[in-house]
Amino acid sequence: MDNGILSALAAAVGIGLMLGIERERNQKISHPEQKTAAGVRTFAVAALTGSLAALFDPLLVSIGLLGVAGLVVIGYLRTSQEQPGMTTELALIVAYLLGALCHRDPVLAAGIAVILTVLLAAKTKIHQFSREWISAQEMRDGLVLAAAVLIILPLLPSQPIDPWSLVNPQRIWLLVVLIMAISSLGHFLLRLIGARRGLPLAGFFSGFVSSTAAVAGFGERARASAQHLRPAVAAAMMANLASVLLFIPVTWAISQQAMRLALAPIGAAAGVLLIGGLLGLSRIQEGDDPLPSAEQRMFRLRHALLLALFISLIVAGASLVHRQFGAGASVVATVVASLAELHASAASLAQLFEQGALSERLFGWGLVGLLVASSTAKSVLAWLSGGRGYGARVTLGLAIMCATAALTVVLLPDGSILTTAGE
Repeated sequence: MDNGILSALAAAVGIGLMLGIERERNQKISHPEQKTAAGVRTFAVAALTGSLAALFDPLLVSIGLLGVAGLVVIGYLRTSQEQPGMTTELALIVAYLLGALCHRDPVLAAGIAVILTVLLAAKTKIHQFSREWISAQEMRDGLVLAAAVLIILPLLPSQPIDPWSLVNPQRIWLLVVLIMAISSLGHFLLRLIGARRGLPLAGFFSGFVSSTAAVAGFGERARASAQHLRPAVAAAMMANLASVLLFIPVTWAISQQAMRLALAPIGAAAGVLLIGGLLGLSRIQEGDDPLPSAEQRMFRLRHALLLALFISLIVAGASLVHRQFGAGASVVATVVASLAELHASAASLAQLFEQGALSERLFGWGLVGLLVASSTAKSVLAWLSGGRGYGARVTLGLAIMCATAALTVVLLPDGSILTTAGE
């Protein structure tokens, strides 16, 4: 017999046993006095039946599915008075279908089975989360965010709609989604682990997606609660730390020599951001670490729309200015473009250096220029989103970061990095 057929049948039996064991254990724990509607053997047989049906004829899969569904209905009618839920019955149908899928893609079938088993085993936690932990306001905000991602975003045009190719509705709405998502992430982490660790943790990971949106999102959090000002500033610093760290792989992908040259100023900038974030955390007192109420808004749609519009205006303005510069002003053009796309500008700068168009010194100052331009835009955004206290602190931290990177370039001797690398 073909080894592939044996493997598919074995995978189907394994899937049935895994799901059946979880269902039997759940039944024993939750309702020990009642009989199990479908246990280990039933699930294993159902999955094996689906696999055998797929082996002989695809039409048999549909016929077998109707048979399994009929048995499930009969079983549910007999036990619905004692066990009104339908989770086990639906899981049995899925086990049958996964058994049939094992012949086409056993890895996918096994993966789905593991996910389903985890969901079944997490019944208590999921019910606790949906009934006790999450509030009605958070549910409404979550539905708004889901609609923004799953309904509105795919429907918007993905290409520019103006003659100058500046207005891309899908990209603008993506910024709105990012700001809302980052604010929501900060809200939940605040509730789970508090401001001292929650916001900075959210800031660092969101910085890999969009540090600009992160600055705006945490500014909204700081404006909503004055007690969250310091952790929000720390989160903004950590978001920019993640963004700066991305310079290294982006530059390395274009030119390893440019990456070595960038290590000193980028390392100095990252160090300042890390220290700023840690200092902000160390100054948070116990009374400054309140848990937000479950009834508080996770984000404000109007605020997110205004911030996304502001960012889009910066992007459009940078693109217009960028088009006015010729090849002779490539560094200036790249710095201006960094207002819109920081890491793409870093890649362009590395490409110019690799082609020999820039000296080490000019490359270093170009890198500082990228940081200054990006920090300027983020500082303005911080003032608009979080107010004076948040904006002033974020601006100060980013200014110190840029000054440190510039000082590193000043103190770095010409040719030192590349000479050392070549030895």
